[in-house]
Amino acid sequence: MMAMLGAWKFYKTNPMVALAPYGLILANGLLHIGGWLSSGNPLYYYVSGGTITSMFLFIPVTILMSRACLKWKVMGGWAMAATLTAGLIGHIILFGAYASLDAGGVIALYIFDFLAMTSPLLLTWLASKWLLKPKK
Repeated sequence: MMAMLGAWKFYKTNPMVALAPYGLILANGLLHIGGWLSSGNPLYYYVSGGTITSMFLFIPVTILMSRACLKWKVMGGWAMAATLTAGLIGHIILFGAYASLDAGGVIALYIFDFLAMTSPLLLTWLASKWLLKPKK
């Protein structure tokens, strides 16, 4: 829901920042589906809300948003790739949050969560300075 609100808020001023949460959502979805596929179990046996949500919500919505941006020429392929890569980096940082819970406790977990959620926004904002052409 927050990704959709962010996309609505920033799509005119900085579309890369608007789509940054979708990169994080796509990485999350692909990792859930990869976990299910690597388990070797049928879907009805591998009960995971994340896998079901990824298959029927996360990945289709991300594909629709990416397709719309490319179709309407909101951004080019390189900008789209940078946006989705920033989401993947954010998800990798999120793995640090899980490890930090044992090492540093709840405070470290919150710090890593904050970094994981804000890093795609910051990375896409920085990348947009090079990849997006200013409107005349």
